[in-house]
Amino acid sequence: MKRIVAICIVLAAPVVAEVWHVPVDRTGGGPINAYVAMVNDMNRRGVSVVIDVPACSSACTFFLLADDVCTSARTVYGFHGPQNIVFGYAGIPIRSLPTKRDRQNITDAINLMADNYDLQWPGLGDWFKEHAAHKFGWSQTYVKGRALHDAFGVPICEE
Repeated sequence: MKRIVAICIVLAAPVVAEVWHVPVDRTGGGPINAYVAMVNDMNRRGVSVVIDVPACSSACTFFLLADDVCTSARTVYGFHGPQNIVFGYAGIPIRSLPTKRDRQNITDAINLMADNYDLQWPGLGDWFKEHAAHKFGWSQTYVKGRALHDAFGVPICEE
């Protein structure tokens, strides 16, 4: 008795990673927890994040924490310290002088932010602590994507 062996060749289409371009409505920042959740979800799904907008300020800078991210050399990033601890909604001060507990909460939040920046881009957290962490309200430290690339290795998107 003859046996017939069938050979199946499966041609699979190449897997194309999802690419997400930061929309302009996400560039001004917002609640950090919402941005962290978005980045964690994108990392879990293997999404490539492209930051090619004129400006990316506040919580928008957390998109730099994506596992697969690139920036436009021209994008201007605005970094500042944690806001909701010092300021209420719309930047209205909760109190003029923070309590000792408030100061500790601010320090803890700054360290947490810096640690996260450093995990993805070693040195960025130290830079953040030195140059931007103690700016609040509308005060920010601005840096272009090209400078983030040159100093910390953040990839530049193909232009």
